[in-house]
Amino acid sequence: MCSEVRFRRAIRGWLVGCATVTAVIYVLLVGFLASGPGGLSIHSIGAGIYLALVPPAIILVITCAVTGIPAAMVIWLSEKLGMRSFLFFGCAGGAIGTLSQAVVFRTLSNFTWFFVVVGFLAGLGYWIVAGRHAGREGDLPGEPA
Repeated sequence: MCSEVRFRRAIRGWLVGCATVTAVIYVLLVGFLASGPGGLSIHSIGAGIYLALVPPAIILVITCAVTGIPAAMVIWLSEKLGMRSFLFFGCAGGAIGTLSQAVVFRTLSNFTWFFVVVGFLAGLGYWIVAGRHAGREGDLPGEPA
């Protein structure tokens, strides 16, 4: 029973991390479109509507696919060693972000800092949901059974 609760908590935390990455990238894409030539025009509004419907789902799927295995390894390590530090999860997220950039774009570029920062935020998202409880046995107060 305990491992099932911990597993569900870890999955929720990982999905929150992936959603954090998706939200940051999406907001930056919309901001980029709005700051382009013409600002908020009918074309940029149309592009924004398109972005609202399709790319967030694509970004989320790519993020989940690329980060799944490295995140599972970090989660396993944190559960095994009982590591609950937000810095551990933030730094691990930053490292996974850098690794993800290398996998998706097959290179490290001038935008590596962006992937480190977004990965750090994703790691903090994981920590808020699950990481601060890593390695604990039993249900926590307020946790669904």
